[in-house]
Amino acid sequence: MNVAIVTEGDQVSQHFGRSEGFLLAGIENGQVTSRESVVAGGHDCGALPLMFREREVNLVIAGGLGMGAMQHLQHAGIAVIAGIQGSAEDALTQFLAGNLQGGEATCSGHGEGHEHGHGEDGPCCH
Repeated sequence: MNVAIVTEGDQVSQHFGRSEGFLLAGIENGQVTSRESVVAGGHDCGALPLMFREREVNLVIAGGLGMGAMQHLQHAGIAVIAGIQGSAEDALTQFLAGNLQGGEATCSGHGEGHEHGHGEDGPCCH
């Protein structure tokens, strides 16, 4: 299984489409067998799901993401645990222990702190 944790520094990114990259962890028999930090480029709802598909990611762990990003991930057959906060390493540890529970993470519109435009991918792809 390959798990991607969307990151901003060493923290789980709260803005999917603006994340710096992701931590890619290969997991077998409940243990991390490989680990790679991958740099993401640009604000595009489809860019990360494409990278995930290329790396055979099965699960994405993220903070906030919008419907555009969720649709891209679902279309790629990738499961999502969203609404996660804190360090990427803690999220990975909690996932391995079976204790990672998602929360509210869907962006439904623009308000404070959402002063950015979107391309042809549609509204709010955080």
